[in-house]
Amino acid sequence: MAIKKDYNMKSKKIVSFVILMALVAASVCIVAACTDSSTDTPTVTSITAILADDVSYTVGDAFDTEDVTVTATMSDGTERAVETVAALEFALEALKLNDEGEFTEAGEYTLNVSFAGHAASVTFTVAEA
Repeated sequence: MAIKKDYNMKSKKIVSFVILMALVAASVCIVAACTDSSTDTPTVTSITAILADDVSYTVGDAFDTEDVTVTATMSDGTERAVETVAALEFALEALKLNDEGEFTEAGEYTLNVSFAGHAASVTFTVAEA
């Protein structure tokens, strides 16, 4: 009787082990399916910056970063407007602005803009008042 009991105990352990391995294999497959690279979110590959056609500056006007439209080109070929101005970096030191952010000199200016590790520039003219 003791031999039969031993045999049943070993059988139960083997079956439990096989079930455990099947569960581990199924879990690995599920994790692999969830991390499929074909469903990755597109990333930014480049940006462009433009000043709206209806925007013009004269000496004394305040520069407004909202006047600059930045578009991101994505790795899947689509384009998206960058609507979060706080995520953009503007190199304002290239502009001749007073403490209130107003232009102090007429001339042509080139503003560099950065977003997500990419850069673009926009050139515009500030006229005499």
